[in-house]
Amino acid sequence: MGGTRQLHAVPKDTCLQWESDAGLAFVKDDMKYENKSIHIPKDGYYFIYAQVSLKIPHSFKHVFVSEIIKVNDNYGDPEVLFSGKALENGQQTIYLAGLLQLQKSDRLKVNVSSVHHVDISSEHKTFFGVFWVMDFTGR
Repeated sequence: MGGTRQLHAVPKDTCLQWESDAGLAFVKDDMKYENKSIHIPKDGYYFIYAQVSLKIPHSFKHVFVSEIIKVNDNYGDPEVLFSGKALENGQQTIYLAGLLQLQKSDRLKVNVSSVHHVDISSEHKTFFGVFWVMDFTGR
C-alpha cells in the first residue's frame, strides 16, 4: 500500500461508540473491542467495513463525513483508511469497505463529523466490523 497519510477531516472527539456483545454484534478470532476501537490481534490482510446511516434535517447545510481510521501508538498520527461524504439532507447512508494489510496492535475506529445525525434506531442501519482474510504469505 503506497501513498501518503491523510489526516482527519473530522474532529477527534467524534469517534462512534459501538455495541460489541448484544444483538447482531460479536467479537471473535482473538479480536477485542475497547475504547471505541477494534484491536487487531495479528499481522495479515483484513476486510474492514462500516455503514453509517444518517438522519439529516432539511435545514442542515454542511457536508457530513464518515471515516474509518487506523491508530497505532508506534506510528504517530492516526491514518484515514476510508472516507465518505453525504452532501444532501434527508436520509443518507455512507458505506465504506476494503481489504487492507494491517499489523498487530493496529486499532480501527469510525469517526463522523456529527454524532447527533447518526441513525442508531436499528443495528441494521449503522454498523462496523473487520475480519481476518489471510496472513502476509497468502495462507
